[in-house]
Amino acid sequence: MENENKEQQTTKDFFRENLYFFILAGIVILFSILIIVASVASSNNKKVTNNNVINEEPVNAIITYYMPVINASVLKEYSATELQYNSTLKQWEAHKAVDFLASSGSEVKAITSGKVIDVYTNYLEGTVVKIQHDNGLISEYGSLSDDVKVSKGDTVASNATIGFVSASANAESNDGAHLHFTMYDNNGNKVDPAGFLNISNK
Repeated sequence: MENENKEQQTTKDFFRENLYFFILAGIVILFSILIIVASVASSNNKKVTNNNVINEEPVNAIITYYMPVINASVLKEYSATELQYNSTLKQWEAHKAVDFLASSGSEVKAITSGKVIDVYTNYLEGTVVKIQHDNGLISEYGSLSDDVKVSKGDTVASNATIGFVSASANAESNDGAHLHFTMYDNNGNKVDPAGFLNISNK
């Protein structure tokens, strides 16, 4: 009995004296498990083809933007501060859009893929289509004819036809048939489409 008590005491002393090392070993094991879990999660983010890892999925995919109208010229450029004269309304105003002059009935295309968030018609703007894109940008196509090809809630592909050029925007009726094209950043502020589209030589 005495020997048994001595063995138990010896065992307790051993664990007490080596408690620091047991704690340290536990921490090492825990970190090893965390590293293995992180490694497995990272491998799940990789694209696999024929069981061979070929590359990681890009975090920020490159977005290609298409011109909203082909064979069009710039009738009026974007201007946030310098006032431009509106001959229809007979007033000077900022023009936070680009007007593309094109023949009536010319196809209007989505500059990139997205979801149609609004389609409406009013007297000043004519018929308008607004598209929300994956990166938060919104593109707006005004002065369209009323026979638009999309409805609110539709998902559209890049360069898909959404409508047709017309002179429906009565606020710019003196300019004739054209596309009144506006872009918004992800905070809802109007931005210069020239930052996204190659319109310098149009």
